[in-house]
Amino acid sequence: MKRIIGLIAMCLLTANASAVENGLSEYEESYPQLVRAVADRGSCTSTIVGGSWVITAAHCSSTESVQGSITTWDNQQIISKRIKINPDNIINGFDIALWKLQSPPSINKISFLSLDTITANDLITIYGYSTGLLNSGSQKAQAIDPSIPQVINMENIGQGTNAGGDSGMPYMNSNETIVAIHSGSTGVDDNGFGRGATGSRITHSKDFILDTINAWHYPTSVKTINGTATISVQSLHRGDVIDTSYSDGDVSLDLIASTCDDASIPEFGICTYVINSNGGEGKLYLTPTESITVNRAPEPTKPDPKPDNGGSGGGSFGFLSLMGLLGLAWRRKA
Repeated sequence: MKRIIGLIAMCLLTANASAVENGLSEYEESYPQLVRAVADRGSCTSTIVGGSWVITAAHCSSTESVQGSITTWDNQQIISKRIKINPDNIINGFDIALWKLQSPPSINKISFLSLDTITANDLITIYGYSTGLLNSGSQKAQAIDPSIPQVINMENIGQGTNAGGDSGMPYMNSNETIVAIHSGSTGVDDNGFGRGATGSRITHSKDFILDTINAWHYPTSVKTINGTATISVQSLHRGDVIDTSYSDGDVSLDLIASTCDDASIPEFGICTYVINSNGGEGKLYLTPTESITVNRAPEPTKPDPKPDNGGSGGGSFGFLSLMGLLGLAWRRKA
């Protein structure tokens, strides 16, 4: 009897363990805007920007004519429509490219691009997929070399280093905004890891970014909590832009609380929309072609295939099977 009850308990515990976090790292789920990107030069780390763009290193593809693809933490796989490489890439330190995707991935979080100044000894957080899983570390910024101000060199302080597959990863400052894109290493140790990272600064590729994207930078999917949500967006338009947003479905804009409404937003400027909902699905349109889905309805559940009762294949214990074991145990005890 004890052995059978123990078997039942083990089956139940195994079923629960296999369902934890859908088998994915919590850390990756916390940064859905960071994705794996693959082109003809291998795998890189990239960041979703502007809805259907990714920003990464220029050297991740050999030319603009190749096709790449990205994979998100939840296995959304999207092919690139075109690749744009910073035309100044032939000059050291402008190692930035933008990939236009065929469709925007569903993500509920973004990282803003920043023109903030980087000073010596600033701690910078790096995020990369070199191990196949998303990892982070901290490195210390070195003083900017006036002869190559587009480059930021980092010092490895023993809190994380970079390796192959990290190219294109974001450098985030203390405000968690992206100040540079990873280009390479200042040297390699005996194990093949970078001694210190080298990145291309956003400030010196800002014109390329604005001229190429010329759109809003926004999460594509959000959920309301207690009937409301605050959505922050960034203008990656060339020149100031006037808000023209509107809503559809179970979404209404709080015009008083929103800072974007009817405002003029400067280049790289950030503003917020406050929305209300009764919990149903709706959309906030930033423009007719740029939208944020609110309270996305779950995909219809596919019916389980009819079990083959005559087969002898393996499988997990169901509830009725467990009850049968209990009944058998009590009969034996009696």
